[in-house]
Order: sequence, then C-alpha cells, then structure tokens
Amino acid sequence: MALDMVLGCSFNCIVSGRAISIPEAKIAQESKKSDITDQAKTMTKQMDFLLQMIIGLGVIICIAAVYVAVNMLVSESRSNISMLKVLGSYLISILLTSGCYFGSLWLLRRKVKKVDMIESLKDNRE
Repeated sequence: MALDMVLGCSFNCIVSGRAISIPEAKIAQESKKSDITDQAKTMTKQMDFLLQMIIGLGVIICIAAVYVAVNMLVSESRSNISMLKVLGSYLISILLTSGCYFGSLWLLRRKVKKVDMIESLKDNRE
C-alpha cells in the first residue's frame, strides 16, 4: 500500500518494524517497544500486589473456617476427648481407637459388604 493512501486515511495505530516517514502534524503519539514493555511491567507489579492481597485474605478466611470447624468438633466430642485423656496420651489413644475401629471392620467385613447403601439412604430419609 502506498504511503499516499495511508496518509489519506485515519488509523488508531500503525505498527511497523522500521521507521515510517509521516508528517509530524499527522502523528498524535509515538510509542516505542520499550515504552510498552515498561507499561506492562508496571501493570504486572500492580496486579501482583492485588493478587497477594487476595491470597492473604483467602488464607485468613481458610484459617478462620478451619478454626470454627475444629472448635465445633471439639465442642461436640468433649466426652470422647475426656475419655481419651483418661486412657493416656493422645497419640496412644488415637492409635488404639483407630486400631480397634479397623480391627472391628476387618472382623465384620462380611456384614459390611452385605449392607445395601441405597436401602440405607432410603431408610434415613423417611
């Protein structure tokens, strides 16, 4: 396309890999690649700060939710926790309790396999 045809038209932007001879009166603004790169870096820094703020807020909300859930769990299981304290240290009590649970499941594995999940769910809804 000839330069005469370009000068007769109106453009928002002309991107070129080399210098174009256009009269200064027809140019509103000239940007170089380095200017655009600097603008992109500035925007990235601003967005990075915003993203860090959102992540921080998410962490705070997550910690609060876990705290509330554990607090409810402890409140509902006070008698079980006191029983575990009576039996000894927490770790030994947890290991014994989980061992008994899995041992019972292993001993009752035939009965557990016979349980029909659909029928159990239907019974719970009524």
